[in-house]
Amino acid sequence: MHARSDELQFLVMLHNIGATESEKSVTFEELSEWTRLDAPRLQSHLQKLVSLGYLQLTEAEGNDKYHVTLDGIRKARVLIECEVDARIKRLMEKKKHEGACMRAHK
Repeated sequence: MHARSDELQFLVMLHNIGATESEKSVTFEELSEWTRLDAPRLQSHLQKLVSLGYLQLTEAEGNDKYHVTLDGIRKARVLIECEVDARIKRLMEKKKHEGACMRAHK
């Protein structure tokens, strides 16, 4: 499995914390605090995800806020499912290998 880009890992994180509608949007400051990313790097991730249509930027009470769009939710779910499938495959291969080793030692 290919490593996810930082932006896509960030998208999955936003999905997992529930920032999936405007009422649950999070501010740049909150994201900066949670991720501990420096401002330029965080801004770059956010801009890319907005440009891809995975995040929506809104302004509320003078603050920029971000939440995952429907397309972003779909993308995050696919990424999560792919990761789960890859983990299951690795576990099955490990069990198969362990079984072969047990048979070889009999």
